[in-house]
Amino acid sequence: MWVRRVQLIGAGVALVMLLAGGWFKLGERPGEEGRSKLGDGSTRITLDDGRRVSLRYGEKGLVERHQKAKGGSWSEPRLLYRTKENDCQSVTLATHRGTVAAIADYGYGCPAGSPPDYSIAAVATADDLGDWDVEVTEHFDGWEHVRFSFTGNHVRFEYPTLEGTATLDWWPLWGFTDPDL
Repeated sequence: MWVRRVQLIGAGVALVMLLAGGWFKLGERPGEEGRSKLGDGSTRITLDDGRRVSLRYGEKGLVERHQKAKGGSWSEPRLLYRTKENDCQSVTLATHRGTVAAIADYGYGCPAGSPPDYSIAAVATADDLGDWDVEVTEHFDGWEHVRFSFTGNHVRFEYPTLEGTATLDWWPLWGFTDPDL
């Protein structure tokens, strides 16, 4: 009898969590542009609290630096993604309500004007700018747009296609989902 009650309570808690998770996903649909900056090889953006984040292509890959406090010193350069391929020049940084998102593209033919071979999507929160989630989408021309939910807790990377829009989503608890290409 006692075991049966525990099972019913557990099933009820699981059902409530599934429903709440589904509502959260529906309620946090990305649509906000946030503030975005595009740079040629590097870019820097200022967060709502005045701290700054910098992203650039380095000799060994994608390099990030940030300020721990407004007007404070910069962190040591940190490699977010290591690669030997050529960068595709443009770097995008976007921010909305304490979330920072980045797009960077790589490919062997990029210096000659060829499209990228793969695209990097990266996200960090203002709580811990030293901890970035990084997702690599291979055999892909590159993410073009970053959209945020109203609260900034959901980020969507988008690329227009003939069939609609390819997407990659990021959530604070789960990180990146599989890309919908």
